[in-house]
Amino acid sequence: MKCASLTCAGSSVVIPQRYLNDCDANETQSACYTGLAIARCDWVPTDVTDTAEIEAAVLAGKIKLLPKGKIVLETPSDVVEEDYSGCFDRVVVRTERLVNYETWLFKADHSDEDYWTEVCELFQNQRVTLILIKSDGYFTLGNEWADFIKGGYIGTEPDHALGLEASLTQNFSVDRGDAKGKARWKAQFQLNYNCVLQHVTVPGFVDALADSESAS
Repeated sequence: MKCASLTCAGSSVVIPQRYLNDCDANETQSACYTGLAIARCDWVPTDVTDTAEIEAAVLAGKIKLLPKGKIVLETPSDVVEEDYSGCFDRVVVRTERLVNYETWLFKADHSDEDYWTEVCELFQNQRVTLILIKSDGYFTLGNEWADFIKGGYIGTEPDHALGLEASLTQNFSVDRGDAKGKARWKAQFQLNYNCVLQHVTVPGFVDALADSESAS
């Protein structure tokens, strides 16, 4: 999504206030991601704060945590459109970011291969969106949901998919994860989003995901 063309003769927009001033103590933030969830692209919760609804959605296969593993985000890259008819000749139309995922969780009978085949097909058919969970309990959602939650849940909940648009750029495969020959599953996703990855927190959301997964 791109903004309307600028007129360069003046605008009614208000530049946002800085979130810190020079006298404030410097706050820090974790860069660690501890979990990934996939949500069906056609699933829209009626109340994202309702723990029971999220738990029911997990049990119904509408949203699920991927097996616990290592998650590393690469440096973002921007898709630029040339000859933009506004003040500038170039504009960023979307941002892409690669997510590297690996897990050492296996099944001795190789039934994990069936699981990853099904997950792979969901992404190939564009049936699911991706949600990243940070170590501080925040998670990434699509822009519409992030704006709705940050705005205090006012108005009608978005009718868009809960997670971020994502695709597989490297299918699930097994390799030797260390010099001792311990195997790992690995894959790579690509996120497509506008401007900035937005992180929000909803009371009980992450716990509802984890509780339902452990109970199923």
